[in-house]
Formats: sequence, C-alpha cells, structure tokens
Amino acid sequence: MATPTSAAIIAASRDSDLLARMVALGATIGLTQADVESARTRLAAPPVDSEGNTVASVYEYASATYTPTPRPGENPLRRDGHAHPPRTRHHPRVTTAPS
Repeated sequence: MATPTSAAIIAASRDSDLLARMVALGATIGLTQADVESARTRLAAPPVDSEGNTVASVYEYASATYTPTPRPGENPLRRDGHAHPPRTRHHPRVTTAPS
C-alpha cells in the first residue's frame, strides 16, 4: 500500500470505532485512554507491518474499496451481501491411513 494521504491519517484518527479499538489495544500495554487519544494521529501514520502498511493506509483502502465501508474490525461484505470469511492460517489436514 502507498503512503497514506494526510486526509486518510486525519480520517483514521477521527474514526470513533477505530479509536475504541486503539484504546482497547493500548490498555494491553499500559496506555490509558488519554494516552491513546493524545497520540491517535501518530498511531495512524507509521508503518505497522513489514510491507509498510499503516492504520491510515488500510483505512483509506477499505474506504475506497468497499461499499458500504466496514467498521474497523468487521469483515467487508462481498458483492452478494455476505461477509468474507475471516482469514485463517492454513493448517495441513492430518489423516491416518485405514488399518
């Protein structure tokens, strides 16, 4: 994903659902709601994975790709109105040979 626009950073930092998720995750590392709220723009801008994606760039991508835009944490709807299944790790099926 490309570097997010300033508009995407602002939009992501103002989204109340996304802020609630940031506050919940921040609590797991000892941040208070005030800590997260005061840093939410800074939290939306830096890369969060090895591919350079940011909270804001993913937010911007979802806004441009899905109608309606899913709330943070929700699976987007497919064109047929059903939610995409959540991504899971592929675990090889273990089978045993019949005895």
